[in-house]
Amino acid sequence: MNTPCYIIVGGKLANEGSVLVRDPEGLNRSHSLNETSWYVAQTNMDFWAKSDPRYNATVTYLDALGQSRATEETLITEVLHKPGVLQFITIFSAAMSADIGNMDVYLTEQNKRQVVIESIID
Repeated sequence: MNTPCYIIVGGKLANEGSVLVRDPEGLNRSHSLNETSWYVAQTNMDFWAKSDPRYNATVTYLDALGQSRATEETLITEVLHKPGVLQFITIFSAAMSADIGNMDVYLTEQNKRQVVIESIID
């Protein structure tokens, strides 16, 4: 595999979830669930390398939501489809559960899509 990518894996038990970040040379970085982090957030940018408004908005919404209110539906409606996270080019979002063995697809409404303009200073 020589193309950079994000591989997201999850399991059925507590803390079984990771985001693996690959670059052409191999594993670049990984982020995993643990006793103090109930979520792992990742957007289409390496947030540790450059400021990423979508990542920052995602973290803000996840923190506001809280683990006790996190469901498949609230993760879509209160995080992924919120301003600052949802992109104009997003056609759908998918939620998958290894525990209950399903995958749901949520189509986005054209009028709710937006373009996030990034201002990144290196």
